[in-house]
Amino acid sequence: FTEAIRRLGITIYTGHEGNQVEKADWVVYTTAVGENNPELVKARGLNLPVLEGAELLGLLMGDAETGVAIAGTHGKTTTTGMASLALLEAGVNPTIMIGGDFDPIGGNARVGGTQVFLAEACEFREAFLRLKPTIGVITNIDWDHPDCFPTLDSVAATFRKFVALLPSDGILIVCGDDPLAAALADEVDCQTLRYGFTENNDLIASNLRAREPLGQTYQLSIGGRDLGTVTLAVPGCHNALNSLGSLAVCHALGLDLAKPIAALASFLGVHRRFEIKGQVAGITIVDDYAHHPSAVRLTLSTAKEHFRGRIWCVFQPHL
Repeated sequence: FTEAIRRLGITIYTGHEGNQVEKADWVVYTTAVGENNPELVKARGLNLPVLEGAELLGLLMGDAETGVAIAGTHGKTTTTGMASLALLEAGVNPTIMIGGDFDPIGGNARVGGTQVFLAEACEFREAFLRLKPTIGVITNIDWDHPDCFPTLDSVAATFRKFVALLPSDGILIVCGDDPLAAALADEVDCQTLRYGFTENNDLIASNLRAREPLGQTYQLSIGGRDLGTVTLAVPGCHNALNSLGSLAVCHALGLDLAKPIAALASFLGVHRRFEIKGQVAGITIVDDYAHHPSAVRLTLSTAKEHFRGRIWCVFQPHL
């Protein structure tokens, strides 16, 4: 990322020194740095505007006609990538912020129009509470970030705060097959859309079939109306759910789904999400960001479904 930023003409400093912010107009920081960071201390001493990254994202989203925030413990990056591709194919000119490198937009951000601002929304340290969504998506709720959330209940509580951000004329989209996400849909006053594999959902994927060499198909229905076959080039039932979430966003925006469905067939993934790196001596190398037990389990089960022979896992803990 450093070289990519440098190629954009942005000055990069190595190390943290207070004098490096003296000519700044604004200072934007990540919650990963402490309050005693010398640049933060200097910026505040100079009375410069200081914003946490999610605050800036919220300001940008607030300027859009429609802010779409895609949240959830797992799958939010892929769902945001799928929604990005679907919106672009449908002729929308969205501004996009995504938590991974996504080739169709040349990185993790795209500057588009102000009609739709599409952003991945992270619950870590309640960052997503600084956003201003009119459409919110929750892919699932699981216990993660124990340094911030000591229990699963505390995770659910912060997602409850997230859905409270939606206006009465907004739309909450949830995976109806996830009990905690579905429970939140029962609590809100705004319109809701549910997606999943079971009959209690608005958008339903059925007849899920693996597709060689790597991918799957399913039948899509909305409100009992058959919309035909969705073809994906990425494997795993979790990716079928992610694609449903992205189509639910398009549906909520009032778009015809023919072009978004066609776009999903060309979705090859976000970097480090079951990314095929190549083959060495007949061995396929897959890179995946999974570090949460649930995500690791899904990644390994997907590998077993699509590759024959022994699966070797080299795991780097997320510290």
